[in-house]
Amino acid sequence: MTMGEEEKVPKPSTAPEGVDPLLWAFAGLAESGFGMPVTLQIGGALLTGRIISSKQYLEGLADGFAKANVLNEAGETQSEEVSRAMTESLVKGMSDLASKVGRMPYLHLTDATIRSPDGNTVRLQAAVWRGRLDAVAGFVLGIPSDD
Repeated sequence: MTMGEEEKVPKPSTAPEGVDPLLWAFAGLAESGFGMPVTLQIGGALLTGRIISSKQYLEGLADGFAKANVLNEAGETQSEEVSRAMTESLVKGMSDLASKVGRMPYLHLTDATIRSPDGNTVRLQAAVWRGRLDAVAGFVLGIPSDD
């Protein structure tokens, strides 16, 4: 890593440029097991869900693979054992990467719902959602009621 690259790697307690420091802190709390409901404004749409850790995200991603009936080369559905191995591999890979570069500038949500500017609401079928923190224009803790 060159000196210039070292300067680009954010310290775990410092929000990267373009990221709200408070939202960065809330994402850090989720990494410690303290997730919370949030509503994000991204590109004119509202995205709601519960902030989760990167490990929970990877577990949810692997669970999504299992539920999607991922097929192997022979066209057979992958077993729960393969999904578990995939989860372990993803978690280890992300841990190794995080130890080299620090916290990644992503936010992870579960139970995500998108509310478009025209009023349509879409509940995502995916188990988990991941997005760049620097894409968030605004946020509020909590989820709006449908009253």
